[in-house]
Amino acid sequence: MSAHTAYLVGAIFAAGSAFAAWAAVWQVWRIRRLARLPELHGTVSKARGVGYDTLKLTVHNAGGGLAKVVHAAIVGRTHAIDPALTTTGFLAPGESGRVMFQLPSDPPPRVVIVARDVNEFVHAYSDGKPSRVYRQRFRWWRPRYPATSDIFAQYFPDVPDFTESHAATLSATITSDEDEQKFYEGLAAGARGR
Repeated sequence: MSAHTAYLVGAIFAAGSAFAAWAAVWQVWRIRRLARLPELHGTVSKARGVGYDTLKLTVHNAGGGLAKVVHAAIVGRTHAIDPALTTTGFLAPGESGRVMFQLPSDPPPRVVIVARDVNEFVHAYSDGKPSRVYRQRFRWWRPRYPATSDIFAQYFPDVPDFTESHAATLSATITSDEDEQKFYEGLAAGARGR
């Protein structure tokens, strides 16, 4: 083997090592970035209501980042609602937000949860569908965020524009287990008074 060939082989191995090191750095950066993003999971369940269907949407932030301006688009057959899920507007990692609403539960309502991260990117989540991130071009003044109805239409193109649906009744935004218990006691007292 000549000196030039040995030099070339050594340069190829050095370049390969440098590429592997940069790939590892990029992978660690990507993992750390993803660990700082919110990851919202929502569940719609039937509340212990009486009469008209009272449903409860529970949203949990399972990610490592703060979720801001958390709200959901909940659309039934003829009614729709777009409630904020927290009274403060934020869901920290590990926190949950609950909202009670009255909506016909047959068929089950379709839900899209929308929030922003600390970088002001809009994240959308729906059960059984991949999450979406809406990045905006850098603007110093008034950033433009996609409308919830537009995001919902991308997830469920077969559903007509829900902004024209009848408004469902928002019963309560619940911040603690005590609030939920008071809500159920109020339902029971209302049922006894009929």
